[in-house]
Amino acid sequence: MRKNREKIENLIQEGKKTAQVIVGDEIRETPICEVQKNDIIIVPKGSMIAVDGKIIEGESSIDESFITGEPFPVYKKTGESVTSGTLNLTTPLQVQAEKKGDDSFMAVIAQEIKSSLSKKSDMQRRADTTVQILLLSVTAYAFLLLFVTGDLHLMATALAVMCPCAWALATPTAFAANIGRLAGSNILARGGEPLENMQDIKTLILDKTGTVTLAEPEVSEVIEINMPQQELLELAASVESRFDHPISRSIINFAKTKGVTHFRSVEQAEDLPGRGIKAVIENQDILIGSAETLLNQGCKLPEIDYTGRAIWIAVDGDVKGIIVIRDIMLAEMKNLADTIHRFGIEKVILATGDNEEQEAKRVADYINADEYYFNSRPEDKTALVKKYQAFGKVAMVGDGVNDAPALAAANVGIAIGGHKNVNLAITSSDIVILGNDAEDLITILQLSQKMGGIIQQNYAWAMGFNSIGLALATFGFLNPVFAAILHHISSVFVVTNAGRLYFTHIENSFAQPFFKIMDDWARVRSAKSVKELP
Repeated sequence: MRKNREKIENLIQEGKKTAQVIVGDEIRETPICEVQKNDIIIVPKGSMIAVDGKIIEGESSIDESFITGEPFPVYKKTGESVTSGTLNLTTPLQVQAEKKGDDSFMAVIAQEIKSSLSKKSDMQRRADTTVQILLLSVTAYAFLLLFVTGDLHLMATALAVMCPCAWALATPTAFAANIGRLAGSNILARGGEPLENMQDIKTLILDKTGTVTLAEPEVSEVIEINMPQQELLELAASVESRFDHPISRSIINFAKTKGVTHFRSVEQAEDLPGRGIKAVIENQDILIGSAETLLNQGCKLPEIDYTGRAIWIAVDGDVKGIIVIRDIMLAEMKNLADTIHRFGIEKVILATGDNEEQEAKRVADYINADEYYFNSRPEDKTALVKKYQAFGKVAMVGDGVNDAPALAAANVGIAIGGHKNVNLAITSSDIVILGNDAEDLITILQLSQKMGGIIQQNYAWAMGFNSIGLALATFGFLNPVFAAILHHISSVFVVTNAGRLYFTHIENSFAQPFFKIMDDWARVRSAKSVKELP
């Protein structure tokens, strides 16, 4: 448990704490908490934007994926607002703070996370209370035996056989074993309660970008309009070769796979405000961008069906084709929701900050989600968690800062990609998956369900064994020494039963048939409990 906790603490890196503030003719490194409204901040290329504010000098592509979930860079120009926690990709900027550092988006989210985490209960405290009640009850019963029979040996025998070690060990040993087993698979849990809660989850909400997709664009389709596909790709790749961003790389790589090896001479290549680029090739004006960009430039767009994000291409004002871009899907995510449903989870929901419904629907259909929500801001995801908590426990699975408030508000928050994600996403979660594989979620569900069954078995064993022992002690069939031996046998069994979560060779030992009988009993009992719920 200690090693697991230390591993988690090592993951939590200190986030950016300072900003470069212009003060007169100087640039001062100032703690973010001391930044005041209207201070002017310099944001170098490749740096995180430290405060909420407005660009007063410069234009740049901004990576907002951690904040909004939007997978592709957003072009921002002078006069437009930027949010703390986003990443400046292409050009240095000067940003005027519109809020104090303590009131920025990141600071507010941190406070909301702290508030949400403080509301979580401690399951082990309830188990300790049960043990204390049992101790008092057994002690009272032992003194009653002494009062009725006057036999001190009878009293000692009752105390020896019923000392509630097995009760006290039933839950924490299973927690520790499961936490250790998951840590071996690079899945870190903050204690046993979230693993216990995973058995009772009714709704599971999945983020899209970086969770079930790789947050990397790929070309899925090319639709040509009055121009051969090869020529269309050659024009697009020639222009995109002058830029360095994910969409450009995906178009160039796709063009190469289609045999485009020659890039034409490009002149006057430049970014357009918004999403688009333009250039001149052989005296032809080439315009590449979103539908909004082309409409703003006076182009008429034909009605075409496609699935994904459309990159339109126009030559001298005439639309010549569409390159459809989609987030790369992980093959193992196919019908993920069906697998999740098998663990008793009633509803699987996809919630994404992506602003295109078609892309959200494509991913939801791929994993076979019950519902999907797009253009979801951090507060929207938190509201979604709270909405479904009215119907039962909710688990939230995400990877970015935009998911952090929802991760903290959920009954169980699961952060994917903990080895590379920002501080808040890890701090706000109950379980951290160090890799990028949402399939590890199935491992968590499997082991949590198994852990729940083992805890039931431990309590049933402790109750049955000690009840029989107490009855034998009451009627004089045991002496204090033999009672103590039976008591220790009970405790050792509980620890061994929990240990098979961690040591697989225990489960595969000569006692395997016995363990299988107990697991089958726990599954039947759990199934009956679910059916009895209103």
